[in-house]
Amino acid sequence: MASLINIVKGFFIGIALIAPGLSGSMFAVAVGLYEKIIRAISNFGKEFKKSVLFLIPVGIGCLIGILASAKLILIACEKFPSQSYSFFIGLVLGGIPMVAKKMKKISPLYLLVSAAAFAFIVLMTYFGADESAETYVAIEKINSVADVVILLLSGAFSCGMMAFPGVSGAVMLMLTGQYGSVYNSVSSVGDILALAAKGNIADAFAMLPSILVCLPFLAGGLCAFVLVTKPIGWLIENKERLLYYAVFGLMSGAFFALLTGHVLPYLEFAPIPIITAVIFAAVGFFCTVFLDK
Repeated sequence: MASLINIVKGFFIGIALIAPGLSGSMFAVAVGLYEKIIRAISNFGKEFKKSVLFLIPVGIGCLIGILASAKLILIACEKFPSQSYSFFIGLVLGGIPMVAKKMKKISPLYLLVSAAAFAFIVLMTYFGADESAETYVAIEKINSVADVVILLLSGAFSCGMMAFPGVSGAVMLMLTGQYGSVYNSVSSVGDILALAAKGNIADAFAMLPSILVCLPFLAGGLCAFVLVTKPIGWLIENKERLLYYAVFGLMSGAFFALLTGHVLPYLEFAPIPIITAVIFAAVGFFCTVFLDK
């Protein structure tokens, strides 16, 4: 049962990994998996079997979430932005009680860390908010060593930053100009599987080079994520309160960016749209609370 729950939690994290403005690590905090993921990766060599048994269900859920969001979720965000992002906002808000519990008592000095984290997320989100960055495919297939290096560095930067809760890996990827390249590559997986299921094997093989774009990106991202988990793991063990004050600021910044950038601009200020947005936010909130329990 625990593995099934972790697959569901991983699914939400996977959606957040690819949808612009969302943070996979933030959702991992919201559903109570962040510390466990950091510890599992940090202690992978010491507790190999335990780490593998924990990470596999989460990884499966993430993969399903990524493949689903590459088409369906982003379409929903495009067609029904206020409802979709209201749901995401609810997911974020559902994790704040758990974070507040980790913060314990109020500390004015630590609140400065929260404020700095809040400002960082808001600035980074709006700095990367370029609509063309979502659709422009810079590298459709790997043609040179330079392409490999660019994808390695893009993966390292976006996934390394993504390890910090509240930081959107998708937005960080937009800053490198490679969001469209990676999104195009990921969405090709579904197209290839659909072609193969229909028996169009030749067409499926012809699309394989587009998937290869993901490989150097994943290699760079995995290396950076593993390296970053070590200092984060130290913070969890030695400076947990300080870390979660920063997390609170990051989540607050993500809430503000989602509300002002993805909900309010598309929300019709009439009773039904507002009530609908509140309902979706409430559903998201209770989903997080339920998954956390």
